[in-house]
Amino acid sequence: MRLQLLSISALLVAVASLAAAEHDFAIITLTAGGQVQGLLLKEEESGIDLRMLVAAKSGRMRAAKVRYETGRIAKIQRSDPIAEYPAKAKAAGGNPVELAALSAWCRDRFMNDEARTHAQAAVAAAPENAEAAAVLGSLGLFLVEGEWLDERELHARGLIERDGVVVAAADAKEEDRTARAKAATDAASKSANDKQAAVTKAQADLAALETATRDAVSGRDKALKERTAAAQAETAAQRDVDAAEARMTAARVTNDRAKIADAQAGIDAARTLLRRSREVREKADKSLAERDRAVLDSDEEKLERARKRLERAREALAGKNAKD
Repeated sequence: MRLQLLSISALLVAVASLAAAEHDFAIITLTAGGQVQGLLLKEEESGIDLRMLVAAKSGRMRAAKVRYETGRIAKIQRSDPIAEYPAKAKAAGGNPVELAALSAWCRDRFMNDEARTHAQAAVAAAPENAEAAAVLGSLGLFLVEGEWLDERELHARGLIERDGVVVAAADAKEEDRTARAKAATDAASKSANDKQAAVTKAQADLAALETATRDAVSGRDKALKERTAAAQAETAAQRDVDAAEARMTAARVTNDRAKIADAQAGIDAARTLLRRSREVREKADKSLAERDRAVLDSDEEKLERARKRLERAREALAGKNAKD
């Protein structure tokens, strides 16, 4: 039972706080300097919540909940706008300047009906009253043929607000239809261009791959010929070495120094040629291996995939053109 009583008590406190918050208006002096104001929604030891008016890009005022921590607050001044309003309305009387100021005061305290009433009275008495006109505009009203109308009243007259300007609803509808049609046309054009670009790219990719394949095969054939020639040259050089060594053997049998010297010179020359021929052949072997890898890298499977991509791109473009 006690727990229940405590709950009811807490509820009553909360309701009382909400009731007070509906009317309490606070002007807060900040420790960093300057003031802010708004309806007091919640007050705690840690800070307070205010419902404040902020200006939107359209010029209208919209409500925003803003929290200020206790450490940022130097002073709070409270008031009750509902209680203060009658005296202020009486003091303003029919003076357009006072009425404009009163309308701004009401708007800032979320008394929008009263703000509109006094602002309209001010512009009725003094059409050039810029402050009253600004209040009406910030409340979302529009001046139409000398009357300030809200959105509901605009709609009743077949009007609508579009980007801050009042236009006929039928005209706005036609503009929307034209904009949608243009967007659809632009999208279709972009789609066709994208598909044509895909075909062009697929053609270029296939052509590049075909060229690379031809170059790889041609390079491999050339490397194979060079390797064959180098191997033949190496074989011939080896035969020259063998012949020179045979002559050396024969010269040593006869112990003919002149022939031995001549045979040695022939061996040295033949071995030098063999070494060079072998180097050329080994280089040709390496080149041939690289060309073989190039041919493998540009195999028929890759060409087939490129052909299929081109075919799909052409089909997509043809389908788009058929729809058009």
